[in-house]
Amino acid sequence: MEQQPKPVRAAFLWFSGLSAIIIGAIPVLQIFGAISWTADQIAAATGFIGFATATVGGTIASIYAENRVTPVSNPRDNSLVPLVPIADDGFEDEDEEG
Repeated sequence: MEQQPKPVRAAFLWFSGLSAIIIGAIPVLQIFGAISWTADQIAAATGFIGFATATVGGTIASIYAENRVTPVSNPRDNSLVPLVPIADDGFEDEDEEG
């Protein structure tokens, strides 16, 4: 069985992974002596980077995902052409309630 694509999950996994790598690099750099920051500086830097990557990454990921997800209620392509062909049988289609 073919697995369905999951663009929303993929987009957020990319940005959460990127955020974890960036935030995790700061204490590692401190341990190996590449930077000599205080605990307050490390906390401020990781807090800011975490907030920035969550905000910017979340925005970029949502735009990326939105462009790859077809709305179920009214599927259309980027030119707003319906993805489901409309029946050309000479009859007017009516709602079931009508």
